[in-house]
Amino acid sequence: MSAAPLLDVRHLSRRFALPRAGLWSAPAHLQALSDVSFTLHAGKSLGVVGESGSGKSTLARLVMALDQPSAGQVLMNGVDLHALSAADLRQARSGFQMVFQDPYGSLDPRQLVWRIVAEPLASLHAGKALSRAELRERAAQALHEVGLRSGDLDKYPHEFSGGQRQRIAIARALITRPALIVADEPVSALDVSVQAQVLNLMMDLQDRYGLSYLFVSHDLAVVNLMCDDVLVLQSGRVVEQGPASQIFKQAEHPYTRKLLAAIPGQPPSFLTQETP
Repeated sequence: MSAAPLLDVRHLSRRFALPRAGLWSAPAHLQALSDVSFTLHAGKSLGVVGESGSGKSTLARLVMALDQPSAGQVLMNGVDLHALSAADLRQARSGFQMVFQDPYGSLDPRQLVWRIVAEPLASLHAGKALSRAELRERAAQALHEVGLRSGDLDKYPHEFSGGQRQRIAIARALITRPALIVADEPVSALDVSVQAQVLNLMMDLQDRYGLSYLFVSHDLAVVNLMCDDVLVLQSGRVVEQGPASQIFKQAEHPYTRKLLAAIPGQPPSFLTQETP
């Protein structure tokens, strides 16, 4: 009997209300997601792919409970995240964290790095606040795990390169020791050579801590490198899903074949680079 999934998404839908075209016009809606279901097991990675507007980021936000679904459930270890109280959800967040696309916009430029990295931990222990020394110690440990130094604790985000900022964002995600990291286009804003370093880091951390990744990307070459399974979204609907090895070798849906056809004939050079 197989183990229960870490993440179980059931019939998830999200509809957004649009502004009326006129005073007497009927209400309009945008169906961003329609009946999306999938599972993700501990230690595995699922790539969510599709063109811009396919619903990838909406799905990521719903999995993170940053938005409410119109229908469906997001179960983490069997618990429906969207049925939790605010206090219970705050506690549950220790088990899942997010890395955003833009390291320039996801880090508060007015905060020191140690405060940025320690923020999820401080929020988790809001009722029994950890001391400043404890938070700094945990932040230093998280920075070390992503290849940065404890001497970086008292710097500001603008003092780092783009790749270093994304390492800081990963350290912030790691500090609560989550089982799942939702990565929404985590390397698309970085130079190709820096992408290699960040992707290798993410794979190393997965091996070290048994992390699961929900990896949202428009770059199928990166997904092929990072993910065990693939889910293909088109206009908010799942058109194909299965093992990455199967989909990349013999995709069945025309939309998936179209996405694969856009990949250059040879894998990008960064896919085989080693972290310096």
